[in-house]
Amino acid sequence: MHRIFTRRRTGIASLGAAGLVTAALAGVLGAGAAQADPASGGNVAGDGSSRAAAPAAIAAPFDDPRFAVVSPNGTLVRGRNAVSAFRLAAGNYEVIFDRDIRNCAFVGTAGSTGGGNPQGGQIAVAQRSGNVNGVYVDTRDSQGFTIDRGFHLVVVC
Repeated sequence: MHRIFTRRRTGIASLGAAGLVTAALAGVLGAGAAQADPASGGNVAGDGSSRAAAPAAIAAPFDDPRFAVVSPNGTLVRGRNAVSAFRLAAGNYEVIFDRDIRNCAFVGTAGSTGGGNPQGGQIAVAQRSGNVNGVYVDTRDSQGFTIDRGFHLVVVC
């Protein structure tokens, strides 16, 4: 079993575009720790292989995450640096933030806007076509049919 976390050192490793954007990893240079593979664009290998570890200088600072909580009717309930939200059609939304987010990662999840149990379902997110500050959100029920759902959206740059 590989030990990934230690208490003394903290670093940030960039993960591939298909996965998460950043992960806080303690002891990036420790034995068996996750290591960045320069040949794969900085992907992290947690197998303790001999790939070069990411130097601390690569760990560039990033903005505070932006987020939006949007109701099923497209109302922006709360958020940070979220300017507006709009329901385009059944299950289709756009969320506009205060800056260009083309080089950011988007993470969305179906969820309630207040207390209580959220309904299950699916969500997909993408850069909004024609607006560099926007994210397109598609929500569906558990069978895959387009339906209005509340959701939470996080943008990390």
